[in-house]
Amino acid sequence: MSDKERFKIGDCVAFSLSYMTYDSKGARVLVTSKSRLLKGIIAGACYRHEGVNHPGGNSFDGEMTEYEDPWFESTKRHFLYKIKEGMMNKEHLALPKDIKLIEPFKIPILKTHQPEYTEAWRKMMSEDSKNWPRDSKGRWAKLGEPNV
Repeated sequence: MSDKERFKIGDCVAFSLSYMTYDSKGARVLVTSKSRLLKGIIAGACYRHEGVNHPGGNSFDGEMTEYEDPWFESTKRHFLYKIKEGMMNKEHLALPKDIKLIEPFKIPILKTHQPEYTEAWRKMMSEDSKNWPRDSKGRWAKLGEPNV
């Protein structure tokens, strides 16, 4: 990896998400989602391995043979950066080729993916909730229960 591709902890970046999964044959592979770019801050780096899990167990060829422990056969190793979208959020993984440096920004404490609601939408929901059935104590009644 060249010096251009190295990122330091604390760099603000835009990245495509990468994750480990299993293919149809049961082999562990790395997949990169290019559907959208996320923004975050570099929190570290790690290696992840592609390969095949061998279950091990007892082999039986007419006679009982020794027990074989399960093992992992690594076929490829990937260097990945750990990136956080918020200080309390979990780390996402990204390949160095899928990361771009961006202007520094203030990282939130906890990044949520909840949409911003307009004031008109909030008012409509407030008016709508006044029509929901309530029990004798003013709590919302469960659907199907008679009002008490």
